Amino acid sequence: MDNASKKWTRPALVIAAAVILVIVVLVTRTPDVSPAPKVSIFPVQLDEFAGEAYPSALATGILSLNDGYLRLEYQGTTDSDMLIWPPGFSIHVQADTIHVLNKDGNQVARIGDKI
Repeated sequence: MDNASKKWTRPALVIAAAVILVIVVLVTRTPDVSPAPKVSIFPVQLDEFAGEAYPSALATGILSLNDGYLRLEYQGTTDSDMLIWPPGFSIHVQADTIHVLNKDGNQVARIGDKI
């Protein structure tokens, strides 16, 4: 190998190593953005039972999201129940907040609200 080839070999290897390092860092980098919350199931009362009250309809607590399920957490205890929503209710995720909407599309609750 002549001197001209040796002169360019080392800088080329350094540049190639730097490029590989940048690619590895970009590929393995953890994104800074946390994923949006996700509701696994949103049970809604069947239309044929509309108007009928459930025993826990008078319960109060804090609306929470646990393992993908919207639950009513009772204050002062570790107990919670999954809720069955009236017909036509739905959820809407905006940024990192889950909103519960009534059949008209109006927000009636969100995570952390006392209901």
